[in-house]
Amino acid sequence: MLLLVSTALAVPFGGVTVHGSAPLTEDYAVPGALVGAYAGATFPRMGFEVRAGWGSGAGDFEYALQATRVDGLHLFRPDDWIDPVLLYGLGLRSVSFPNTPEREKAQRLGILGNPAMVGFAEVGGGVIVRVAGPIHARLDTRVWLGAGTMDFRDRPFMGLDAALGLEYRPVKPRDRDGDGLLDRDDTCPDEPEDFDRVRDHDGCPEDDADRDGIADVLDKCATRPETVNQHEDTDGCPDVVVPEVVLVIPPALRAFTGTIDGIVFALDSAEILPQSEPVLDAAAVVLREYPEVRMSIRGHTDAIADDTYNLALSKARAEAVAAWLAAHGVDPARLAADGLGETQPIDTNETEAGRARNRRVEFVIVSR
Repeated sequence: MLLLVSTALAVPFGGVTVHGSAPLTEDYAVPGALVGAYAGATFPRMGFEVRAGWGSGAGDFEYALQATRVDGLHLFRPDDWIDPVLLYGLGLRSVSFPNTPEREKAQRLGILGNPAMVGFAEVGGGVIVRVAGPIHARLDTRVWLGAGTMDFRDRPFMGLDAALGLEYRPVKPRDRDGDGLLDRDDTCPDEPEDFDRVRDHDGCPEDDADRDGIADVLDKCATRPETVNQHEDTDGCPDVVVPEVVLVIPPALRAFTGTIDGIVFALDSAEILPQSEPVLDAAAVVLREYPEVRMSIRGHTDAIADDTYNLALSKARAEAVAAWLAAHGVDPARLAADGLGETQPIDTNETEAGRARNRRVEFVIVSR
């Protein structure tokens, strides 16, 4: 996988060069001029190249010069028209002599072998300048240090090389913001696309993807527009409309919802008085007829006693009614008993008639 990615990112290049070499030591590091060619690739800031050059020279003797080198590259601004480059690598230089007299001259000066060989390491820098399209000009300088059979004393050689080249390097389509959309296709080349599944092809980040007037950073539903209906209009989310459910209650069941008249208790007690039984019998018949109905039985009191006492009394009375119904065939799992005390009066507590109305039992359907 890594190989495939690297191959996709590689930018190949190649060129021709004129190369000059001058010694920095006096130990017969022969000067010379070379012409050559090179090729390599970058990935995208780092890279490599292989160079070969051929030339000749004359001084104390005539010679032919060859050099091969493999360099690593670091490009500092590969997307700009002028790109500084750092070079470092290894190479091999060879000097050969056209005939025996020239070789003997070299040997008298201490140069051994035909050809004489020098391995070297080098470091340098240069600049690549885009001329037109994929055509670039390139100028390099290198300092190299080597050793070999050019000197029987095995002393190191140092040299300075300079090269001027003409290079073919494909111009990589630019993507300044790194969002994967080329600048030529990117409406916002300096702002990366946020890929929020909203207009991801235009190359621009959406500050308000759903265009509901609420910025994405504040929008809980950035890709779904707000429903403006005076209900939570600032959260950025459409409101879920819950259809109104109309509960159809049969008349027989409706008769036993709300306040149930006729259920009477002993004074300050949860004891159900006998005169309540006709009403409770009828309620039990209806509840058995509709077994899917769940009922909340709610006890209420007047405000004569204190709150705690009234809550306990109303709860006990509701539980007494639920127990009576359960004893007469109604599944107790369908019944809930709640005591509300004096908290929900339906009349005044200042008169006896009002207090009598507040002392009541209610049946409330909780599910059907």
